[in-house]
Amino acid sequence: MLIWELCFERIPYENRKFDEISSYVKMGGREKINFGPASPEDKEIQKEFANIIRQAWCQNPYERISIARLFLTLENLASKHVISDDSSGLLPDKSIDLDGSKSKDFHLPPFNEEYTLVDVLPDPIKTVPLLEEGIAAHKNKEYEKAWKCFEENAKFENAHAKYWQGYYLQNGLFVKKDLDRATKLYKEAADDGIPSAQLCYAFAIAATKDFKTDQNKISEFLRYLNLASENGNHVAMHNLGDIYLNGRLGQEKDEKAALKYIKLAALNGNSKATEKLKELKVNIYDSDN
Repeated sequence: MLIWELCFERIPYENRKFDEISSYVKMGGREKINFGPASPEDKEIQKEFANIIRQAWCQNPYERISIARLFLTLENLASKHVISDDSSGLLPDKSIDLDGSKSKDFHLPPFNEEYTLVDVLPDPIKTVPLLEEGIAAHKNKEYEKAWKCFEENAKFENAHAKYWQGYYLQNGLFVKKDLDRATKLYKEAADDGIPSAQLCYAFAIAATKDFKTDQNKISEFLRYLNLASENGNHVAMHNLGDIYLNGRLGQEKDEKAALKYIKLAALNGNSKATEKLKELKVNIYDSDN
């Protein structure tokens, strides 16, 4: 967690109550690892650095990366991406904005799809200045203007813009519906670490023909649903809980895993998960269940 704290210059779990933090962490809850727009080289660094952070905070202590291995991995990463001599080195305090959180927050409209395991809810997306005009246009239902803004930003490999393009293509806003292209864009944004895109790509797979009988599709669906969950997407958490609770998609019923995900979803503000816990008569803060 210290690595995450130093990297993102934020206090972990700062919006949670103390007793809530304890339950959240015991169930495997962690902070989100989201990165804003970056150059291709920086994106590669971000992906490798995110892997280091995840290895450092594994729930099982025996699975965590050792200090020696951590330093070696960081050293190898630094040697692969050498900083130029003209770099000033240290940056001013609080000047880093790796996840774009210093920009305005924006909640995406609901993700609509014919097939869902559990109703999918909107997920907040962190915007960046280059997208603000397009997002403002979207909020004002100026879809043509918004689409053109997203299209231009996507040309520069902006993962958030690709996600928005996917949303427009999936829902037929200004442009003609094109689910194949939407799915492709969702995957590109998902592979760049956008949690909402990981969720949308998972459900795009779930909407394909023969999904329930194609093990490769099921595996891909679960992979991206897990990625979205690991990155803090409460809708993904809730759906994973539903899968394990009911033994869907060929997965064995696992009440312990199910309750873990449902509790995490509830702790992240998912109302459906909160209702499910009430239905099951489970205390959200009870770590024994």
